[in-house]
Amino acid sequence: MLYSTPYPHIPAGVMALGTFDGVHIGHAAVIKTASALAKEMHAPCTVWCFSAPPRAVFDASVFPLVTPEEKAFLLTSLGADNIVMPRPSRELLATEPEEFLDRLIEACSPRRVVVGFNFTYGKGGKGTVPDLAEHLARHGIPVTVVPPVMLEGRTVSSTEIRAALSRGDEERARKLLGR
Repeated sequence: MLYSTPYPHIPAGVMALGTFDGVHIGHAAVIKTASALAKEMHAPCTVWCFSAPPRAVFDASVFPLVTPEEKAFLLTSLGADNIVMPRPSRELLATEPEEFLDRLIEACSPRRVVVGFNFTYGKGGKGTVPDLAEHLARHGIPVTVVPPVMLEGRTVSSTEIRAALSRGDEERARKLLGR
């Protein structure tokens, strides 16, 4: 099921949080981890991500690597049962980190959260992985942090993919995307 509101009232089970722009091989590791944990818990796997890169709201040179439809297809193929994919807006991006988490917990009641090692959230990306783990621990929600995925000695990232595409290195971009 696909939801476009940021805080739908759904039982999230295991929730993967991130932007997941491009759904590259690093993102795939996060989603596959969440999906496997959800299966172990006999719970749904929910992915919360934006429909476009949040930075694009402030910087027109930042382009999405996939369409929202492609993203939904890729996330589903990796094991997502539910996808929460709001459009980034100045208002949503201005949400303080704790408020974002509190609203997410209230609406979705995740039983576990999975994120990548460099996940940030809330206004200005002020919320960090340690902040997330501390806040969710107060609610009895464990956090699983997926380490960086490396390719040829470099951390896989959407920024690296955009750089490869900008210099015309489609082979490198395909390797990073895993397709």
